[in-house]
Amino acid sequence: MVLQMTSFTNTEIEYDLTINERGQATGCQCNDHYYRKHDCKHMKSFDASFEAEVERAARFLALKSMVQGMEETARCYREMQYDPRFA
Repeated sequence: MVLQMTSFTNTEIEYDLTINERGQATGCQCNDHYYRKHDCKHMKSFDASFEAEVERAARFLALKSMVQGMEETARCYREMQYDPRFA
């Protein structure tokens, strides 16, 4: 997948950032990456943002699961409250 990322120093310039299937930046068309053959600031910035978003999604799913468990427990208590077998 290719993503266009705006230059940090000149907002009129955009670079094509290549992203692999795991969501990691693997290439950039900026001069820094092209000439020095290392991860440039565009790639590092994308990877950090992606990792933060994945962690945020994982926390959301954990909280959602916890809330669903609490709702299930509350439902059971309500049912037991009105069930004559538990009186």
